Amino acid sequence: MIPATGGPRQAAPRPSADNSPEPAANGTRPTPNNRAAEPPPEPEPPPKPQAPAQPDPPEPGTARWRALGSWVQLAVDPHTAVGPARGIAARLLDSIETACSRFRPDSDLSRANRNAGSWVSVSPLLAQAVVSALAAAGDTDGLVDPTLALSLESLGYDRDLDRVRSQEIVTAVPRPALPGGWRSLSVDAEGALRVPAGTGLDLGAIGKAFAVDLVAARVASQLDVDLVIDIGGDVAIGTRNGTRTPVPWLLPVEGNGLSPELVRLSRGGLATSCVERNTWYGGGRPLHHLLDPFTGEPVRRIWHTAAVVAPTCVAANTASAAAILLGDRAHAWLAARGLPARLVDRDGRVRYLGNWPAQEADV
Repeated sequence: MIPATGGPRQAAPRPSADNSPEPAANGTRPTPNNRAAEPPPEPEPPPKPQAPAQPDPPEPGTARWRALGSWVQLAVDPHTAVGPARGIAARLLDSIETACSRFRPDSDLSRANRNAGSWVSVSPLLAQAVVSALAAAGDTDGLVDPTLALSLESLGYDRDLDRVRSQEIVTAVPRPALPGGWRSLSVDAEGALRVPAGTGLDLGAIGKAFAVDLVAARVASQLDVDLVIDIGGDVAIGTRNGTRTPVPWLLPVEGNGLSPELVRLSRGGLATSCVERNTWYGGGRPLHHLLDPFTGEPVRRIWHTAAVVAPTCVAANTASAAAILLGDRAHAWLAARGLPARLVDRDGRVRYLGNWPAQEADV
């Protein structure tokens, strides 16, 4: 209730002890007709206007399903658009998997690998993903190399990782990549590809990050919504205005057995590389998917996880993979590029670089 405002009310006349009116000046008691008129009470001022209570904004709509060998998590604002957004995302991810999967014999990528050394017509989706992979290789001087398929297959990673883990791999002999082979990978973004002879194309995590960026941009554009999409730790934010969301998304980032750390992001991409998430056994030893292109061996694990924020998920994924591959040289590499990062070593110690977007901050 809003209290009344304004001056005080007029005080009422005090009654006599016998509760009868005081005599009039002539000694007679006043009657109701000759009683002195009392001033009317001042009216109470109207209450001050009050803004209507604002309801809490509705929660975003969410959806979860599997694609590209990982869990897909989608959140959309407004929540009413989650159904159409999921439909667009699911169809696009199906098309990307058909074009880019190394584990599907009918994919465009598998067909290009079988015809290594020759130009092959492929889906523009695969061609565009290869353009992104070549940019990642160039940014890392070949450290993140998209032509390591034969090296991965020599270690037993020739099918979906769940199936690899379910079967015993007796021998796992490393096969070094063809030196500089990625430089001979040729692509026409309109839909043609030539994989260098003696190599094999594997888009790996870069292909997943490419898919995340593409879904975020397409859903935001077609439906005029804000959204965040996460596929196995690769995250992109789509915005209806093309710049940043008015309210940042709160996102969890995993680390070596630690409780997830929450960060606030309103644009760009976030990627977390984790060796343990992609480990299997072969030849009696643990193996993982991040290979030294010069030896074909899985790199020595210094970092348990490397998380990076960048303008796109592809850029973030490139940097997070490079950090794992670089080991103790990751600090200088990331700092030279001004990329916010969170590195967790195998003992659980956390190191931050750059303007890492903690929960209280916003990037």
